[in-house]
Amino acid sequence: MFLFVRNWGIRAVEVFFPREKILSLRFLRDAKKRDALTFLLLFIPGTPKDVLTYCAGLTDMPLGTWLLISTVARIPSVVTSTVGGNALGVQDYWFALLVFGGTLAISLCGCLLYKRISAK
Repeated sequence: MFLFVRNWGIRAVEVFFPREKILSLRFLRDAKKRDALTFLLLFIPGTPKDVLTYCAGLTDMPLGTWLLISTVARIPSVVTSTVGGNALGVQDYWFALLVFGGTLAISLCGCLLYKRISAK
C-alpha cells in the first residue's frame, strides 16, 4: 500500500478515509517525530494501523525506513498474538489471559504515551 499511495497520492487514500482525517495527522510532516510516532503506533498491539499505513506513503519517508519501522515494530504484536493464540489452542486459559492482559496493559501505556507526545 505504501508504494501504491506513493504513486497515486492523496486521491488513493481519500477512497478509504476523509481528507480531514488525513490532514489531521500533523506529526507526519516532521521527519523525526514522524518516524518515532510511526514506530510507537505500529508497536502498540491493537491500534488501528490502516490510516497510518496509507498516510505514510504521502510523506517523504524513504521506502527502506518504512520497511524497517513497520517490520520491527510489528514483531511484539505478532509474537503476543501467536503465543496467546497457542495458549488458547492448548486450553491454557490462565496463560492466555496473562499474555492478553499484559498486551492490554502495554497498549494502554502506549496510548497514554502517544497522547502525551502528540499533545506537544
